[in-house]
Amino acid sequence: MIWSWPYAGEYREIINITRDGQQLFISGQMPPQVIRMNISGQMQSRLPIPARYQHHHGQLGNVYAVGEDRFLAQLWGEATALEVDGTGKETWRYVVPKSDKGGYPAGTVQDVLRLRNGNTLIACGTQARLLEVNPAGKVIWEFTGDGHPQLNFTNACSLQQLRDGSILVTNFLRGNTGRGAHAFLLSPDRNITWTWSDHRNITAASQVWAIEP
Repeated sequence: MIWSWPYAGEYREIINITRDGQQLFISGQMPPQVIRMNISGQMQSRLPIPARYQHHHGQLGNVYAVGEDRFLAQLWGEATALEVDGTGKETWRYVVPKSDKGGYPAGTVQDVLRLRNGNTLIACGTQARLLEVNPAGKVIWEFTGDGHPQLNFTNACSLQQLRDGSILVTNFLRGNTGRGAHAFLLSPDRNITWTWSDHRNITAASQVWAIEP
């Protein structure tokens, strides 16, 4: 073991850890804060996130660095993608609208990704869709499972943009196991170029990542 941190005296729950260079962003719930640590486990600072969801599960999800002292956060319980500055002040917010699929609002935002074009891609959980939203809050592109029955696209989960611009999407199949893709790849021109499933060994996968050399 390299390091450990007994957080229970300070936070109700730790939900996710993301990495940016040599720094870790640890998502704390109750209170909603980003704990910034180096990879040796030394705490650097804490960043408050203005989350409003009261229950500890889903108050704050993934947090990513998207610029100099700018951070993009997933607010699972509020169906919201939120950007804050280095003091935790809100600078941008997008609330995913209701749809006729899935619960709302909790679980509607499962991951957020700042694209290289400056837009934000949102994995809309049980709504089973991806939304690309520009800084003005306008949806400029949407992907659903319509026309792609082989995916059994039921819960849009983690997102990763690869070097060639493709987007790797995890499809969380809980409650829909045994059929469809655990993950699929969308090319820069939004075509499905790869799918992966292993229903013998995996029921539902919440995060599938590509490791690029």
